[in-house]
Amino acid sequence: MKINLPLRIPLSRRRDFILNLNNYRNTHHRVAHEAKRNYTVIVWDLVNGEKAPDGPLQLTYRYFHGSKAKIDIANPCSIIDKFTCDALTLAGVWEDDDMRNVRKVTYEWGGVDKNRPRCELTIESY
Repeated sequence: MKINLPLRIPLSRRRDFILNLNNYRNTHHRVAHEAKRNYTVIVWDLVNGEKAPDGPLQLTYRYFHGSKAKIDIANPCSIIDKFTCDALTLAGVWEDDDMRNVRKVTYEWGGVDKNRPRCELTIESY
């Protein structure tokens, strides 16, 4: 199962929430909650009722940055992972994202894609 995840979440017409740990840590809790709620709706639409494979799973996040600037990929991927796992649980893709179901999580550098920055999630049997 593959999902192309966004790196920004619209909060209003003129304002986006950029998914990274620093932004999440420094944002007011109400704004962070709104961003997570909006992200959940986006993920539900992307999943479209699909289910994860049975048994323990491994998740691989391949991050494609929008510029050549240096980046710590754990910074955005940690928040993307948390928001995504919670959204997939609520969408019924799997029962829960605990250690019985999700055994391995990997962050990979995908390169620079100025035209379509994204994070590709691959869900496979462990």
